[in-house]
Amino acid sequence: MNIDIFAEHFSELEDPRQAAKVVYPLFDVAFLTLCAVIAGCEGWEDIEDFGENRFDWLQEHGFFKLGLPVHDTIARVMSLLDSEALQRCFASWMQACTELTDGQVVAIDGKMLRGSYNREDRCSSIHMVSAFASANGVVMGQVKTDEKSNEITAIPQLLNLLELKGCLEYREFQVCPASELPEKLKAAWPALTTLGMATTYRVEKHKRAVLEQRYFISSAALGAERLSRAVREHWGIENQLHWVLDVSLGEDACQIYRGNAATNLATMRHFSLNMLRAEKCKMSIRRKQRQALMNVAYLDAVLEAGMSVVVK
Repeated sequence: MNIDIFAEHFSELEDPRQAAKVVYPLFDVAFLTLCAVIAGCEGWEDIEDFGENRFDWLQEHGFFKLGLPVHDTIARVMSLLDSEALQRCFASWMQACTELTDGQVVAIDGKMLRGSYNREDRCSSIHMVSAFASANGVVMGQVKTDEKSNEITAIPQLLNLLELKGCLEYREFQVCPASELPEKLKAAWPALTTLGMATTYRVEKHKRAVLEQRYFISSAALGAERLSRAVREHWGIENQLHWVLDVSLGEDACQIYRGNAATNLATMRHFSLNMLRAEKCKMSIRRKQRQALMNVAYLDAVLEAGMSVVVK
């Protein structure tokens, strides 16, 4: 396992602590947290316990030469760590080891971290917007929305962070070129190229038939077949990402909220989910986590696979 690859992509992180008081290097704490989340740990005490049981393994890889920090120290470091810088490190890592095919669907959607409500300051729960490569189930990046903002303002930030090119960013079905719109509307929406409409018809048992239409806009000139595929694949972010984060990684149940800790742990969950999926053994995410917890050789395999994630 080449630790230098991780160090390279975490190099942007600045240690928020006073240099004279630093005992445990920032990268060591971040790496411990990542490995512990891969192994299914959900809280600070879990991370400390993982470190104690894998202390020899950590030292073999050059970490924690002066001993292991207690869970309060881990919590303090992760809550002080700049969450935006960590998100940029994540995006940098994915761009370095991921190749997106032109035209691949990248679904963008938001998710609330329900356990992140700050009881002390009564601040709202954190809302994260993620970009998800639907074909291979890989998280490309994520950003936290501002407290007084919404997903619409966060999406351009995420797109700029990822520098996506040639990938779908919205959902459409049946299409109409924007050139057919009245001049007034075209002036109001200068970047609009395609209008889309998805029509669904459903008959449920003992209920009346339901006909629904959904409307979409796009800045790309796309055909109906490609757009209909985009609509179907977009739901992969709900089924393959948000559901897994809650059920397998316990995201909604996590009660951590101080400082940047909740946002940083969310990013670590995205790191770990990509790595677990990159390891090709045919097991569920939860079973892979148990294997990583019990078998250090399997944990090495997950970390190794995570360095060479490729989306084709």
